[in-house]
Amino acid sequence: FAELQSTISGARAKLERLQQLASQKPAIEQRSQSYALFWSDAPDEALRSAFLDELEQLAATVSLQLNLKPRPSQQEGEGHISRLGVELEVDATQDALLAFLDLLFKQPSLYEIDRLRISSSASKEYPLRATLTVNKVVVRNPS
Repeated sequence: FAELQSTISGARAKLERLQQLASQKPAIEQRSQSYALFWSDAPDEALRSAFLDELEQLAATVSLQLNLKPRPSQQEGEGHISRLGVELEVDATQDALLAFLDLLFKQPSLYEIDRLRISSSASKEYPLRATLTVNKVVVRNPS
């Protein structure tokens, strides 16, 4: 009889935990959808092309000319995460460079800057030369 009681209490505890989890389903789904912006099933090459277009559009907004050098994509987390990298070189004024970086950080994508080097240039029109490595992090859509 004691063994049966133990099995029943274990089953009740498990049922209560499952009911608690089921009651949280709407909140869990809502949080999950808030991250959907970062999910993608597109191939890396299509994502890279869109990433480079985004960077060029941001640069055009502040009248910058970028020199883009794409880097090989990196897979992490058993292929669930892709890091699309590009090295940027730009000659700019301080205001234009800061405006570009500000626009980049305001984008609704997951960007990381691995390296940022700013130096002076001999040009009076563009007194700064910046070299930076930017990665776009893409999470593979969970199935």
